[in-house]
Amino acid sequence: MEDRLKVSTTLRTCPLWDLPFPKESFISGKPVPENSPYRYLTQDDARQIILAKPPHCHTCGHPFWGDAAEDQQCPHCVELKPVFAEGRTGALMKGPARDMIIDLKYHNGFHVIPELVAMAAQCPGYLDFLDGGILVPVPLHWFRFAGRGYNQSQKLALALAERANGCRVKSILRRTRYTSTQTKLQRKHRVKNMEGAFQVKRNHGLSPHDRIILIDDVFTTGSTLNSCAKALLQKGFQHIDVATLCHG
Repeated sequence: MEDRLKVSTTLRTCPLWDLPFPKESFISGKPVPENSPYRYLTQDDARQIILAKPPHCHTCGHPFWGDAAEDQQCPHCVELKPVFAEGRTGALMKGPARDMIIDLKYHNGFHVIPELVAMAAQCPGYLDFLDGGILVPVPLHWFRFAGRGYNQSQKLALALAERANGCRVKSILRRTRYTSTQTKLQRKHRVKNMEGAFQVKRNHGLSPHDRIILIDDVFTTGSTLNSCAKALLQKGFQHIDVATLCHG
């Protein structure tokens, strides 16, 4: 069934409060100009965000520095051996971008979802990359979902679908086994940790010809996204891309 969940704008900031009072940065506490693309980030805050502008790795989206003339594959992604086609990310996992991801992932910071999507929209070509795709969030294991109460990747997918053209969200993947957190694992252990961790749900209603875009909050080594893509590939899906909000 197609997801119909609505993205909560915030748990900490009631939108009605924006009517009589000026918006303030949740990082610096300074007023946010009315013409800002962000609700709760000032221009100074936004300047600290390192957007993943082209040229960038066509697999993970990490920007290249220096004289790279066009998109190519970075050394880390060569080692990954991705089974998906292309990937995009919004920004590097530093400064305000990192603060927002951590707030969303571990502190119920739903108020940063519009900010993260606005951040990605500032990255040239990001929303165009999503156009017309089926956004498939990376699922949590039921045990972790029960503890957290939400899947941040699903909420981000729903918010992105509202900004990109012709997108819809379908949660067609399930996590079949509980895996230890990837945060402190080295690359080779991350890959082994994620082997066979995902399955495609039955009766998902999609065609093998549909363009699938896997959505996750952060691209680190890509092992989780690649494991998801392998599960999709095994079920005959032919067009698989990935998109994340941050890289790091």
